[in-house]
Amino acid sequence: MIQLQHLTIYRNHRKLLEDFSATIEKGSCVIFMGVNSSGKSSLLECLIGRLKPTRGQVLIDDRDSRFLSGKERKLLLQSSGIVFQTPSFGAYDTVSKVLSLASPEQLGAVLRHWNLLPDQLVRDLSFTEQRKLELERSFVNQSRLILWDEPFMGLDGASREYFLKRLGEAKDGGATIVVFTNQSDEFSFLNPDQVVSLS
Repeated sequence: MIQLQHLTIYRNHRKLLEDFSATIEKGSCVIFMGVNSSGKSSLLECLIGRLKPTRGQVLIDDRDSRFLSGKERKLLLQSSGIVFQTPSFGAYDTVSKVLSLASPEQLGAVLRHWNLLPDQLVRDLSFTEQRKLELERSFVNQSRLILWDEPFMGLDGASREYFLKRLGEAKDGGATIVVFTNQSDEFSFLNPDQVVSLS
C-alpha cells in the first residue's frame, strides 16, 4: 500500500500541490488526472523518492520513502515498471541493455514486434521508438507496480491499443496500476478504483 500524506510540493518557487493526500491499495488502479503543470510528474517523482516533498510524506508499506536505504530504493525501482514523461536512457544504452531484465523469449518478442536490433543505441531511435521501448521495459520484469506518466505521447492509435491491452493484462494479473494523465477517458476500460483530479 502507498499512502501520500498531506503533500505540499514547490518547484522553482511555484506551488504545484498543497496538503494533498491519497491512498493506493495493492492491486488497485488509480488515475491521477490533471492539466500540464498540475504536479503530475512531480507527484510521481515523490512517490519513487526522486523528489522530496516540501511538506508531508510518502509511505510505502508503512515506511517513509525518504528513509529507504540505497539497496531498498534500488529494489523498489527494479520491481516497478516506470515510464516518465520524458525518456530516461543513458547516452550509450542499447536496446538489449534497456531490456536487460527481460527473458530471452521476451527480448526476442519485443525485437520482432517493433523491428528493433539488440545492439542499436537508444539515442539513435526516434522519440516514438524510445517511447515504445520504455513502455515495453515497464512490463519485462512482471512488475507488481506500474507507474506511467503521460505514456502515449507521440504514439499512433494501433500502438496505444497494443499497450492498453498489455496494461489490462497486468491489472488482471494483480499489478498495482498508477497512471498520470490529462486523458483519463483512455483508461476508463480498466474500471479504475480512483480517478483523482490534480487541477
